[in-house]
Amino acid sequence: MKINKLAFATLLMPLSFNVFADVKLELPKNIKLLVINENEVDKGISSYFTSTPDSITLKNGQNQIVYRIDQYFYKGETQSERFKSPAYVMTFKASNDSLKLSVPNFSDSLTAKAFIKNPQPDLIDISSNKNYPFKFDTLKGRSGFAITQDYARLVEQYNKSGNIAAITTTAITATTATTATTATTATTATTATQIDNDNVTLQLKELFKKSDLKTRKEFISWAVQNL
Repeated sequence: MKINKLAFATLLMPLSFNVFADVKLELPKNIKLLVINENEVDKGISSYFTSTPDSITLKNGQNQIVYRIDQYFYKGETQSERFKSPAYVMTFKASNDSLKLSVPNFSDSLTAKAFIKNPQPDLIDISSNKNYPFKFDTLKGRSGFAITQDYARLVEQYNKSGNIAAITTTAITATTATTATTATTATTATTATQIDNDNVTLQLKELFKKSDLKTRKEFISWAVQNL
């Protein structure tokens, strides 16, 4: 059966747009993605159990992500130490590019803590394997477990203040790329102050049952250390 050339070209148009009209950003495994263009990725209790995707797809133009390094160091079968860096803001402008965020994969907590004094991530153009320009800063906020933070509000205030890595155009909604086993999208959730203790307990139980063995062990270790 012959296919009309114009009709065939029309069928290919959406595919071509998806391949060439967006920015793909690959993410390292030891970070926690917090905000994409002023939209909080995960919020509340579920943020502990959800993982960052391998990559995200952003619209062409100026984009801003907020992330922190979140890594465990294991001491035998039952003990572990969790390192969480401050939240970092990265802003860059790209079109039809494939980029990769690169941060150190620390071997121990001492080298991880030393990194905080002089954090130096890299943004790499995958096609040329060269550094890509970006603006970078530390997002000031309260320290503590993620449930206590309103990162979207913190980023909004940061941008209004015109700081080093402030985004200067209307925030662009980001969509997550399909990955082998992980994908997350920007979501909305009830803030911690609106959730009563009974609901918190129920959510924790449900999320705990749904998580894998590794995540359960990590959560128990964190909980014991923070009692």
